[in-house]
Amino acid sequence: RKEGFYFIHNGQIPFTVTPPNAAKAGHINAITSIGASSKKDENYKIGKFGIGFKSVFQYTQTPYVYDENVAFRIRDLIVPELLDESSHPMRGKDETLFYFPFNHEKKEAKTAHFEIQSRLEVLRFPLLFLNNLTEIRWETDLTSGFYKIEIEPQKGQKTQKDFTKDVVFLKSIKQVGNKKKERKFC
Repeated sequence: RKEGFYFIHNGQIPFTVTPPNAAKAGHINAITSIGASSKKDENYKIGKFGIGFKSVFQYTQTPYVYDENVAFRIRDLIVPELLDESSHPMRGKDETLFYFPFNHEKKEAKTAHFEIQSRLEVLRFPLLFLNNLTEIRWETDLTSGFYKIEIEPQKGQKTQKDFTKDVVFLKSIKQVGNKKKERKFC
């Protein structure tokens, strides 16, 4: 949407908060800190460095998070504020919704919208090395698309979810508007 960007995921882990001196940072602590991560000891996970979420601040000054357990916004890069409304009409059961209003003082909403849409359209194999993410769907006022990765079993082979056990063939599917492109990997 032109006024902001919605991101919805169906992850299995709800947001947590921990005391500042805890051995492992909770999710809220991690995204409101710089360099703190709840995934530091998990080398194979996105987010292990604790700085990735901060990239949203090039487009918004106040990201919103609506989770099963908590709803909050972040202001001034690191300050979480609980929201009065505990849910959002676009958030489904067991989903987490992030809303990034295009309210950055140095970037117009129109520019932010154009930049994000343009980047979504030209991603190359964004799911190839992600074990827990198999599909990304997106929609703007002008177009929509998706990225999907599928495991293709070979004759006599069962479908494997663990990419590390056997040789498998992956099919990467990209669709932007009506243009669809498939590519296979071994």
